[in-house]
Amino acid sequence: MTMSFFAAVSQKSGMVAMRIRTTRSLQDELSRLFKGQANEFLSPDLHRIPFEGRYKADEHELFLIPNFTMCAQYLSAAAHPQQCDDLILKETAPLTLRSLFAAEHDPGRNSTTIWFQAFNRSHLLVGGCTILLRANTYQKLTEAGLTFDSKLAALYQNRDLLFRSYSTVKSFVDVSEYFHEATDEEISSVLLSPSISCPDSDRATVLKISDEWMRRRFTAVKASGILEKVTAKKIANRAKKFWLVVQVTKEHGRDLVVFPSDKKEAKRLLNFLNEGFYVGVLTGTLYQSNSQIPLPTPPSRT
Repeated sequence: MTMSFFAAVSQKSGMVAMRIRTTRSLQDELSRLFKGQANEFLSPDLHRIPFEGRYKADEHELFLIPNFTMCAQYLSAAAHPQQCDDLILKETAPLTLRSLFAAEHDPGRNSTTIWFQAFNRSHLLVGGCTILLRANTYQKLTEAGLTFDSKLAALYQNRDLLFRSYSTVKSFVDVSEYFHEATDEEISSVLLSPSISCPDSDRATVLKISDEWMRRRFTAVKASGILEKVTAKKIANRAKKFWLVVQVTKEHGRDLVVFPSDKKEAKRLLNFLNEGFYVGVLTGTLYQSNSQIPLPTPPSRT
């Protein structure tokens, strides 16, 4: 079987696999890289546990989702890599990369293995002032390039999905349907957290308006621990970049995020807390995740 390499790219239609064409020598080197990382990832010292959105895996644990419904784009790419568009990086044609991955498909067994690495801005070599050493002299990199990570973020094998971190894997694989829908008690625990202000009357309203989408996002907020990691003022300040107004109040000398009782605003805040807004790595364009819809330009201030 031949290992092929791809980038998971977020587009309006969803996640798309774009092929990373390589020379034969680079293909062999990358194959060794991914399989070596897989050996570390599948260390017998790591205990596999069922995925539970309310639980954070320890260093010696891997989350497992058996019979996982993998993205059809990824499976098709593994089986028919020649049918994928090539990954071409241009500053004038920005792409939002979520993962670099390798894939193999066994047509005889109709089985696919996919090795996923996380991808972030630091892995993208384009624009700016990136320099390379050539013949004892540093020269500016004029072509676009990529760097691969030193470890796997997830592995899909025998229809099982294995991963360490929900907050990492969610950027390139949709695991939302495997999330437990938060109960009223669990939603209340989020709304009663030390970083949130939500009076009893508003909390009752939020519980009443919480649909399936909201309940899964409440579970995700709880799982990520974002409210314990980021201050209310930082949440509000970062939200301004996306023209999202997050109200902050002070209670007992502490800044708290005011959780809205309006359903539309509550959903926007939940999406933001789950990092559902992002900045395009090449142009700085602002997007909402899963649909890559550019946010409208705010009205000019007089």
